[in-house]
Amino acid sequence: MKNCKNCTTGFEITDKDRQFYQKMGVPEPTLCPICRYQRRLAWRNERALYKRRCSITNKEVISIYPPDSPFPVIATEVWHGDDWDPLDYGQEYDFDKPFFDQFQELQNKVPRTSLLLTNNINCDYCNTIADSKNCYLIYGSINCEDCMYGSPFNCKNCVDTLLTRNSEWCYECTDCERLYECFYCQDCTNSQNLQFCFDLEGCNNCFLCTGLRQKKFNILNEQYTEEEYKEKIHELLKKSPQDLMSDLQELKKRSPLRGMVGINNENVTGDHVFNSRNCSNLFYSHGCEDVSYSTQMMDCHNCMDCDNSEIASFGYEIMGFYKANNLMFCHQCFGNIADLMYCSICAYDTKNCFACISLRHKKYCILNKQYSESEYKELVPKIIDHMKSTKEWGEFFPVENSLFAYNETLANEFFPMTKENVLSHNWMWRDEKESDYGNTKILPAEKLPNSIDDVPDDILNWAIKCKATGRPFKITPQELKFYRRLKLPLPIFHPDERHMRRFRLRNPRMLYDRKCNKCQSNIKTTYAPDRPEKVYCEKCYLSEVY
Repeated sequence: MKNCKNCTTGFEITDKDRQFYQKMGVPEPTLCPICRYQRRLAWRNERALYKRRCSITNKEVISIYPPDSPFPVIATEVWHGDDWDPLDYGQEYDFDKPFFDQFQELQNKVPRTSLLLTNNINCDYCNTIADSKNCYLIYGSINCEDCMYGSPFNCKNCVDTLLTRNSEWCYECTDCERLYECFYCQDCTNSQNLQFCFDLEGCNNCFLCTGLRQKKFNILNEQYTEEEYKEKIHELLKKSPQDLMSDLQELKKRSPLRGMVGINNENVTGDHVFNSRNCSNLFYSHGCEDVSYSTQMMDCHNCMDCDNSEIASFGYEIMGFYKANNLMFCHQCFGNIADLMYCSICAYDTKNCFACISLRHKKYCILNKQYSESEYKELVPKIIDHMKSTKEWGEFFPVENSLFAYNETLANEFFPMTKENVLSHNWMWRDEKESDYGNTKILPAEKLPNSIDDVPDDILNWAIKCKATGRPFKITPQELKFYRRLKLPLPIFHPDERHMRRFRLRNPRMLYDRKCNKCQSNIKTTYAPDRPEKVYCEKCYLSEVY
């Protein structure tokens, strides 16, 4: 056991953990897994977008960096082009200065891409997406078309989703997969025409149901004929979506719940893990092996303390990497990269580099300065020894050096803090500016028609005042067309408020020791022991739903 130097909480380092640290050549961590996770999240801004000027072309761009950022920001297509060279900003390593101070100096000089976009069409107001078309305000997504608001994956015509995959025509769905025309659902798979449902699989035409398998025409887990079903939901839909969501949450409290959501796993602890083996403290991941203390990983192996990554092996303390091997302490690096340490936004065949920013197709660079292979191999061990003397080696980038204000990042979603608390840590905070809609008329959400059939086209010329936060927001033509097709009422909450309401449906990404409410066996689950839900081990849960 060790005590976290940040929160003082005791945390365990297992023999397997220690073997990994020795293999990677890094010291044991000084922070507990939760504090390490928070530190990495403070380096990822997905949803806060700004208008600013490209530092090279002076053209207006959408960016995750505000205009007053201390470093240059360039349009995505310029960053990928050959009209500039990141090696022009290189600097010598100074053994008389702390490493992170030197990296901060480099960080304030090297241009960064305004958004993380790859191979998209008409997706200007999105971030961290690839291979998508005609999307608006989606984040962390791949291969999507005509999607808006949220984080879909391989989806079409989906709006307001949170990690929903391989689905079409869905609305307000969270952690779902392979759905068609489903609304307000969570943890549902292989189903269609569901509304206000939780944990359904292979179902069709169900309303306010939990834990069903291969059922149709069910309401509150009771069987109806098709005619009875249609008549009853017609009456139920007179209630507001918010009231029906409250009904669903109450129903969940009375239903047996799965201690861990996952399929085809072997020797795995965590939640929402699929087709994985020998993993611990892993969350929202697919196809992983020997991965620990990590989240949102796909097809990754031998990784620890990594997040938002895909097709990678041997990674440690990483925030975002794709097609990578042997990376440590890196941030948003992607594209057939290998053997990088303390690098940020490096891509496309960049290998054997240390403390570099925005490199592409480079080798043997340190602080964006080119070296020969022999010079590089001689200098890197000396830098590591220097970092050991300053107690920086083995630590991820400090939160105070983050490119983003704390309240712009995912850290504030998972670990919300007040402005005063953030500033007391010497971290950055950015006050939110009110959206300027000029002379646009603002309509309180309470005055919106209950039926989409009564909404005139003129709504596109108005801003709606969020019922919860008072923040105004607008409806886009593509969005209005979506609501009309699916006969859905207009939203009454700002898109950010809708996102947080979906986010709060999830359990925290931490494990607790608890007993199965049926057989009393010991389980590890994201449901804290003092929570009132009925939580079952896998064996008891399966006996209930099948």
